[in-house]
Amino acid sequence: MNLDHLTDKDIAFIGKEALRVRLQTSRSAKVGGASTLTTREWIEILEQYQSLCVFCGTGFNAMGHLKPVDVGGGTTKENCIPVCRSCNSRQGTRLAYKDDAGTFVIDKATLHHPKSVRVQLSIVKEPMAPALRPEEVAEMLDKTMPTICRWCKEKKLPAFKVGRHWRIRSDLLDAYLLEMEDEELLAV
Repeated sequence: MNLDHLTDKDIAFIGKEALRVRLQTSRSAKVGGASTLTTREWIEILEQYQSLCVFCGTGFNAMGHLKPVDVGGGTTKENCIPVCRSCNSRQGTRLAYKDDAGTFVIDKATLHHPKSVRVQLSIVKEPMAPALRPEEVAEMLDKTMPTICRWCKEKKLPAFKVGRHWRIRSDLLDAYLLEMEDEELLAV
């Protein structure tokens, strides 16, 4: 782009792209990635690819990354490419690269975001004890099923609902029953 003869449209375009660069470098820096891309370098990249998406050839409207920021890629001249939103979304957290023919392709293997793995691991800390149905607890306590359901609703038993049905945690039920026996002995 010749900087000597800029039109108002060129100036507006450069301003918009400068903002895009600032947002992306800030995003990279927040997750600890390199963030060295300048607006001039980004404009040069756009000129190199005629402002077209490197994957499908339509007009670009997003800054993509060969190695996505979410999986450790930075916002650098070597890692940034113009993409359309559709292809950027399709890439997700997968790597992109130039094949032998010089065409950009998205790697078939999916890279998982390290944070999502941590979240999945933190959800299942230890297996939950089996849950009992109200009729099983009613039989154990020699009570009617409506009584057990009422106690569940009144939170007198350690229970939760699965859909419309009550389930009572067996591990907490034992502790609860021992506690109730102690209270009854104290009341006498």
